[in-house]
Amino acid sequence: METEDGSTVLEAARSVGIELESACGGQGTCGKCRVIVRGGMASEPDELERCLLSPGEMAEGVRLACRTKPEGGTLSVLVPRQSLAARQRIQLESESASFRPDPPLSVHRVRLAAEGAGASRADLDRLRAALEDSCGARLSGCEPHAAASLVRHLREGEEVDVLLRGGTLLEVGRPEQLSGTLGIAVDLGTSKIAMYLVELASARTISALGMENPQLSMGHDVISRLAAALRGEKEAGRLRGVVVEALNRGMSKLCRENGLPTRHILEICVVGNTAMHHIFLGLPVDRLAMSPFTPVLADPLELRADEVGLDAHPGARVFFPPPLAGFVGSDHLAAILASRLASRRGPALLVDLGTNTELSLKTPRGITCCSCASGPAFEGGCLRWGMRAAPGAVERVTVNEAGELKLWTVDGKGPRGLCGSGAMSALASLLGAGIVDAGGRMLVNDPRVTVEEEEPAFRIARAAGPTRNRGRWITLSQSDVRELQKAKGAVRAGVEMLLEHAGIREVAQVLLAGAFGSSLDIASALQTAMLAPVPASRIVQLGNAAGAGARELLCSVRARHRCSRLAREIDYLEPATYPRHELYFAAGMMLGEEAVQEFMSKWRKGRGREAEGHRGERRPSSEGGTLV
Repeated sequence: METEDGSTVLEAARSVGIELESACGGQGTCGKCRVIVRGGMASEPDELERCLLSPGEMAEGVRLACRTKPEGGTLSVLVPRQSLAARQRIQLESESASFRPDPPLSVHRVRLAAEGAGASRADLDRLRAALEDSCGARLSGCEPHAAASLVRHLREGEEVDVLLRGGTLLEVGRPEQLSGTLGIAVDLGTSKIAMYLVELASARTISALGMENPQLSMGHDVISRLAAALRGEKEAGRLRGVVVEALNRGMSKLCRENGLPTRHILEICVVGNTAMHHIFLGLPVDRLAMSPFTPVLADPLELRADEVGLDAHPGARVFFPPPLAGFVGSDHLAAILASRLASRRGPALLVDLGTNTELSLKTPRGITCCSCASGPAFEGGCLRWGMRAAPGAVERVTVNEAGELKLWTVDGKGPRGLCGSGAMSALASLLGAGIVDAGGRMLVNDPRVTVEEEEPAFRIARAAGPTRNRGRWITLSQSDVRELQKAKGAVRAGVEMLLEHAGIREVAQVLLAGAFGSSLDIASALQTAMLAPVPASRIVQLGNAAGAGARELLCSVRARHRCSRLAREIDYLEPATYPRHELYFAAGMMLGEEAVQEFMSKWRKGRGREAEGHRGERRPSSEGGTLV
């Protein structure tokens, strides 16, 4: 392995396609990119390494790949299996409304009689006349690459299919060549990418593919990606390049598996959060990384596929719907479209749970959205035994009245760690069993609660797998409980602020979107008071609503116009500047609906006493206007 001068082991591994776990993006704070030095000279451990690694580990040669550099020649390292980025389960399926396709492309069948000797009309003029006579289609221009197919077919007097985008000629071919115009819909997530091969004319999904976002090795969340992009053009270009390469690989695989050439891909739609949108387009991201977190571009955009580096038909276009705000992207707009949120009766709440949770509340007055920095706990990050939803991840835990524990893992494999849904399920079970109280304190009066690293930890199962963790106890620690409280508290705070802003106290329906929203046990969400207090029967899990919306936008010009109108009409609420947002967050961290309501009741009574004490006194309000 050859590296540039000054490169770390993590950077060297990336350069040869070895992806290591690096939740912090190589900043030396997550401790997941552990390697073992087997030979050669390495740089001395720095302070960050000494904090994250024990003296015993360092004596065995364990180092952090992001902090270690070779010195004076070749460095040989062993990469433990647990340090390799695990393949995670990708949510592809979704519940979505049916729609009538209205693709931006059209195919028209025409026949031209062969012209005799001495004919002087240009081929394009002959085709223009034939199109107007046979189907009323207007031809206004011709892509340069279409000229060859025009000459090849029209001089032979045969029946041909003519492919148009608007009034522009894209291709002329025999009927069997253009019988199925194809498109690719992409949901570009922070940790996952979902891709769909779609027949444009019928909107039929031919095949789907899920993959990890290769940017994961540069950071697990939006903030770490933005920080990486801000380190310089080289890093920003790498962030963009690995995604372009992944999309090309995915398109090639989808087409190859269905016996189709990538040249048949004529339309692509990409949705994603605002950071992914800007990084993919090579836009500046500095304004997304600082308050008030505004995007550079908030308009729909259409570019040639080759302009953004995607391998498709020479005339293919890529459509990017508009992001709604700095932390509410076009993926959430696509989910709003697919869920038909705007046309639902009664107050309805759309929740796309993840590292950054997006919320939209529909009332008779319209839709208001906001984002919540729920953090990496929902993806298994920042948890002692946290992992993504890969095989072996514990995804559900129950503790019955007799205290018996039961667990389920992804793909039924032996337990390796806790993914987000498993951690939330464990927390709800411990709350129900009285092992964790409403304030989140873990009680030590249960025999399965031990002390690890000077804090209580609940033992769930012994780890399986051929790793150094085999046989060790997978636990949910007190620190893990606090991380989950912060994550769910941010979501509940956003819900409460949206409800107060709209002047309502309850919703008729809650729609859960995204991979975590689809795998989350609804009973756990209600028991921990993550969502608005509604009966379980009013909660609907939509699956990958952003992917469903991307497919509709791919196949329908009407849907694109509808989304553009929605983007202008949707209001955005900024939680960080909302009055008393800290108190909403503190209330949201309480576990159980009764505890949340009790906290908010005491707070409101306190506000009432304060208002009574100031009766008759006029003073400015942080909400604008004057309080009396």
